[in-house]
Amino acid sequence: MKLINSISNLSKERIKFLIGGIWNTIFGYLFSVAIFKSFEELFHTLLIAFFVNFVSISQSFFIYKKFVFCSEGNWLKEWLKSFVVYGLSGLISSLLIWFMLDWLHIDIIYAQGYVIFIIAIFSYFGHKHYTFK
Repeated sequence: MKLINSISNLSKERIKFLIGGIWNTIFGYLFSVAIFKSFEELFHTLLIAFFVNFVSISQSFFIYKKFVFCSEGNWLKEWLKSFVVYGLSGLISSLLIWFMLDWLHIDIIYAQGYVIFIIAIFSYFGHKHYTFK
């Protein structure tokens, strides 16, 4: 019975991660468009991008901490760890896109889909076993 409950909790956690990820994607997209459109004439693109990523990662962290993993760990420590996972995700994503486009000659439409799938899995395990360990 304990094994069944364990499997059930893991399935719920993965579904909550998927829901949280969909929300984070929608939030990140809408927030970034709104901020870029509002401030593109006032600030450099990189400054805006940094701010947007900072806020989006922080918002994602909150969703994963409270909704997905229900962590009671140290806020600051876990928040900083989430930046490590997202930083690695960005690096891996960039390298995979480069490899798929330039070496495997996969169309960007398919390559991006593969990368999103791979990064979602990496992100889940990174947050589960590192950020919210």
